[in-house]
Amino acid sequence: MLDLKELWNGDLLRIISSNQIGTFEGISGTKAKIKVGASIITIAADDLEKHEIKETPQTFFLDEDKKTKSTDFHLFSPELDLHIEKLAPHMRNMLPARILSYQMEALDNYFQQAELKSSRILTIIHGKGKGVLKSEVKHYLAGKKSVKLMFEVHDGGALEVHLY
Repeated sequence: MLDLKELWNGDLLRIISSNQIGTFEGISGTKAKIKVGASIITIAADDLEKHEIKETPQTFFLDEDKKTKSTDFHLFSPELDLHIEKLAPHMRNMLPARILSYQMEALDNYFQQAELKSSRILTIIHGKGKGVLKSEVKHYLAGKKSVKLMFEVHDGGALEVHLY
């Protein structure tokens, strides 16, 4: 269980019961105030854990040669191409289940970065193929409260996602 008195404002926390990520905003009685999106909610300490953002692959940024910092908002690309040839060419011959797992992990990392950088419109390129990745991406996005709307673009090979 987290000791709320050891947390700093702005610490990233994961709400275990809902798997939401938020920032610590202080203490209210015996509970933590957590900002999730535009809302501030109070949560018991035993339902919280510290959250570390996984390192985002450089392919998500426009200038791949530069080392990016969390303050480099202008370098964040509004487009993510989930084709394995773009994400990790060395995985091209792996089992399909392993590739799908890697693609979904990349989507999760990218989406977390987009939320932190307050991005409003994203394009997620999943390809046309057999529709397995497309289905997984739609399912993932449907579970995100910050997704306002999504619709197909590029002849069904991508989704344009609007966030709150």
